[in-house]
Amino acid sequence: MKASYGFVETKGFVAAILAADAMVKAAQVELVPYRKIGAAYVTVVVKGELGACQAAVDAGVRAAEQIGELVSYHIIANPYDDTENQLESSPRKKPESRKKGLTRKKDQEALLTGKPEDKVKPEEKRPLTRTTRPGRRKSRAEKTKPSSPDQIILHHLTQQPEGSTLNELSNLVGLSTKEVRLILKKLMDQGKVEKIQQKYFAM
Repeated sequence: MKASYGFVETKGFVAAILAADAMVKAAQVELVPYRKIGAAYVTVVVKGELGACQAAVDAGVRAAEQIGELVSYHIIANPYDDTENQLESSPRKKPESRKKGLTRKKDQEALLTGKPEDKVKPEEKRPLTRTTRPGRRKSRAEKTKPSSPDQIILHHLTQQPEGSTLNELSNLVGLSTKEVRLILKKLMDQGKVEKIQQKYFAM
């Protein structure tokens, strides 16, 4: 005669152990490997004669209810062959590639074949080139843009044929008129700038 199956589902492993202990003590049944479903849910499975399974499930339900962790219970009498095979099969193990943290297809093939050429190689960092360098390329004007105060003043004067006053140049570079006057004197000594009345011109 085909065995029947009894199920008691609990939330928490302790409740499952308590229910399993009560089930095997209450009737002549055999424990089938328990199932961890996830989110702390555990299903205890027993098999035996129909009457024994009913008595075992009743005992398991009472035991699980003692700590308030019972979720559901059920009995399958005379299960179909495929159902029985599903119940008796052990839970699937994780693939070897996942244990080792390999997820890519190439890594899994290398693990299975074991060929030297298939072994995973660390990704080589490509050197940055003109086409791969992040950000936009600087224009020629940006590359030649003056940076120091004397260069800024000289560049500005070359763009101003009508010249600029001391105050205008001071506002341009953000320095005091005294500091700008010293810079202008230096440029005049180098022959790059000349002063005509109150304005300065590039030579």
